[in-house]
Amino acid sequence: MSQMVTVTKENDGSLDSGRKSRPSHWANDQGTKFANPWPSFRDVGLTDVASMIYQVQAKAPSGAELVASAKQHIPIMTPTFGADMKSDDECHVKVTFLGHACFLLEYPSEEPGKRGVRVLLDPVFSERCSPSKWVGPLRYTKAPCTVQELPEIDAVVISHNRKPYLDVATLADLLENNKQAPHLFLPLNTKRSLSATLQQAYKIHELDWWDSRRMDVDGIGSIKVTCTPAQHFSGRGLFDRNASLWASWAIEGLHRDTGESRMKCYFGGDTGYCAVEDDKSHDLDESRPYCPAFKEIGDRFNGFDVAIIPIGAYDPRAFMSPVHCAPIDSVRVFQDIKARKAIGAHWGAWRLTSEPVDEPPKRLAGALKLLNIPADAFGVMAIGETRLYERQDEIDAKSRQ
Repeated sequence: MSQMVTVTKENDGSLDSGRKSRPSHWANDQGTKFANPWPSFRDVGLTDVASMIYQVQAKAPSGAELVASAKQHIPIMTPTFGADMKSDDECHVKVTFLGHACFLLEYPSEEPGKRGVRVLLDPVFSERCSPSKWVGPLRYTKAPCTVQELPEIDAVVISHNRKPYLDVATLADLLENNKQAPHLFLPLNTKRSLSATLQQAYKIHELDWWDSRRMDVDGIGSIKVTCTPAQHFSGRGLFDRNASLWASWAIEGLHRDTGESRMKCYFGGDTGYCAVEDDKSHDLDESRPYCPAFKEIGDRFNGFDVAIIPIGAYDPRAFMSPVHCAPIDSVRVFQDIKARKAIGAHWGAWRLTSEPVDEPPKRLAGALKLLNIPADAFGVMAIGETRLYERQDEIDAKSRQ
C-alpha cells in the first residue's frame, strides 16, 4: 500500500525576501554557478592536476593487491538494517553503512512495531564510480547488498552531482524496487544532472544552503531536511564545473504532533576543511584558515546526536585538502558541529587517491588522541553494519534509573 507523503517548506535561508544581494556562494545572479566563499578554500590549476594524477598512479597497487588488502582490513557483512534492534524511547536512529558515502537512516516509528521514515544518503551501487561502465575506478569491496535487497525508502538525499555520490543507474533501480517513488532532495541546480525520465519519476526538491523542508509520511513518521554548507565543487563533465551546488545535510526526526526535534543527524557528504600546502601535513595548525561553515552549523542546530563525516581520499594532501577532509580535519569538523558521536565515511569502496586503503581509520584514531577525544566518540563501521544511536538526554535518563 502506498503511503501519503507531504513535504512542506520550512525555511528558505538563502532566498530570504529581505536579502538585498545574492548569497556569497552564488557566482552569478541566476544561481546557476557556485563558489566556496571562504579563505579556507584554494583552487587548483592544470599543473596541480597533472601532479596529482602522477602521484596516484605512481603509488597504485594492482587490483588484486587492493582487493587482498581490503579483505584483510575492511569487514563486510550482510545488512539486517537493524530489524532486530529495539529501543524503549522515541529518540533514536538506526544507521547502516553501505560503503563509501552511502548510508541508510531509519528514524523512530509513530507506532510500536512498525518501521520509521527511511532516508538513503548518496546511494551508489554501481561497480565503477565514473561516467563510463568500462573505465574508471572499480570497487575493491563489494556492495553489501543489491538495490533490490534494500527496504522501502522514503527519501533520498544527495550531497552533490559527481559520480561517486549521484549515480543515475542506482536511482533508476530504486524506482523499480520501491512501491512508490521516493522524494529526492538535491542541492540547488542538481536536477539538471538527471535524465528526463528520472526527473519526471522522482518527487524532487532542490534546496539552497539553509533551506529546509518538513516531510510527513502518513502512519510512519516525520523528518526535517535542511541543506547546509560544505567546501567542495561539482561537475559531471568538462563544461559544467560548479554549475550545481554541493552541500552537507542536517536531517532531524520530528515528533509527529509538536514538530519537536527528537533526533538530530548530520551528513557531511563530501567536503574539505582547511587547505594545506604540504603533502605530509597531518598536524594541528591553528594558523591556517579553516572553513567557518561548520561552527555555524553547530551553532544553528545546537549540536547533533550523530554525525557522518568523511575521513578518506585525502592524499596527496596539498591537492586534496581544499575539497577532502583528512582525519585531522574530520575531527575538527566533529568538534565544530558539536556532535556527540560520529561515523567515518568516504572510504572503503573505490581507490580515488593514493593513501593505503586501511590508513583513514588509523589516522582517525591518531587525530582523536591528539585532540583528547575518547576513541569511542568517532569511529568506523563495517560495511553492511547497522548501529542504533540514542539521544544523549535519553541515555543520561536511563543511567540515572
